Amino acid sequence: MTTLWRATADGYTGQWSCWSRDRSVALAYTDNPGYGGASLVRVEADPEHVLDLRKGADMLTLAEAIADEPEAHGATVHDILDGWRARGYGWSYEVWEGDESIRALLPQLYDWIVYLDTYPDGAETWCYLGSGTL
Repeated sequence: MTTLWRATADGYTGQWSCWSRDRSVALAYTDNPGYGGASLVRVEADPEHVLDLRKGADMLTLAEAIADEPEAHGATVHDILDGWRARGYGWSYEVWEGDESIRALLPQLYDWIVYLDTYPDGAETWCYLGSGTL
């Protein structure tokens, strides 16, 4: 089991909610206008089917993960990356925030995505893709 923390204004703990194993990271989001909120939530989770992007800030790991999926229509990893870069995506999370087809595909393949975030700089973020609530 893994302890995960989340700052929230509305108590939401469902799909696409973001979490941290580091309580201090979640606390930073209690005072981050537009993100997080004043309430701190803690859950015990057993993350399975994790897409780990901590080593792939350039999105190579994400592109490889979906390159063989039918939705990629035979595109190579480099085709996928070139398309993302052409649309201005620099960080992996920008891809699923800006591309509905990727946003729909990822929950079919994974329960969690873990990546390095920009706030606080270098923070490890766990994004829940499950259909239920935590």
